Amino acid sequence: MAGDRGFGYTRGRSTKTMNVVYEQPAKFNCYVDDSIPLSWHRRWRSLKPAMPWVVFWYVTMAEILAFRRWLADGLSPSPSDLPFALLTPLLIIALLLLPMEGLLRIRHRSKRVLMLRDRWVSLSPSKVSQVRWKHIRGWRFAPIQNEPELTKLTVLLGPAKQGGWRRCWSMVLVSPRQKDDLVARLESRRDSKDSNYEVRVLTHVPPPPKPDGVRGSFVVGMLVYLLGMFLLLHSVPPLAFGVSGFKEPPRASQSPEPHASQPKERLRAWLAGQFVNAAELRRYLLVIGGALAACSAASMVGGSLLMNRSIRRTWVSREAEVLSPK
Repeated sequence: MAGDRGFGYTRGRSTKTMNVVYEQPAKFNCYVDDSIPLSWHRRWRSLKPAMPWVVFWYVTMAEILAFRRWLADGLSPSPSDLPFALLTPLLIIALLLLPMEGLLRIRHRSKRVLMLRDRWVSLSPSKVSQVRWKHIRGWRFAPIQNEPELTKLTVLLGPAKQGGWRRCWSMVLVSPRQKDDLVARLESRRDSKDSNYEVRVLTHVPPPPKPDGVRGSFVVGMLVYLLGMFLLLHSVPPLAFGVSGFKEPPRASQSPEPHASQPKERLRAWLAGQFVNAAELRRYLLVIGGALAACSAASMVGGSLLMNRSIRRTWVSREAEVLSPK
């Protein structure tokens, strides 16, 4: 097989070390990459996880502008404030989307390479380029509709313990001989100490996998988590002032103050009118800050649990597709 790139071939002259390579031309990427052809629906699926952050930004900016307007005694915000608040998240998304789409198109035009070594497996292109044999859960070989010579290989990656990372990687084996060669090599290695995977060879075309979309529970979990961050931001100032302490809020001055100090003086006058003394204000800030911090912690923990549960459900269904039934 050496030198024949239609099948697995061995690099180097020594045969004591496993160094077998399988290559797939870029023209077959359409069978293993659901982003081909690239559509606006696919772009929206990529942008959907960022939508809770956009909501978080708009709510925070609306509160800041309303508070500044109250301090300025109802004056309209600066002409630059509103465009900044509205357009900033859209510009950030655009700046992130352009390089992501460029990298995606480069991946569409890149060949896929699988390399088997003694201690690890190399995958390209992949976010995890080198994976140890003990972190491979399963290999699935499935025929492709209307392409009898081609076989789709799907590799399930991830540690055996729950809670770790999980990924799937796929490529096309361009001939039955290439598939048989790889299956034979995997079967011969299954009994080794550092390997614990399943090899599943299908004789029928499986149903198309569900697209890797974002579950609704994941979006809800992110919203709950961002609510916790929102409460955390509001708990820091009262706790900081309550712990550090401050002097008695002065009464409103009879003499006119410069325009630049009017918002600050307005806030001081409002505080002086609401509380009898500094000790009462300090107790109020500590209670409010502590309550907001407690609600923030509960919200962030709950949001994290919802997101992790959604990820686990996604990978349970993915593992059921790749691994054989127990």
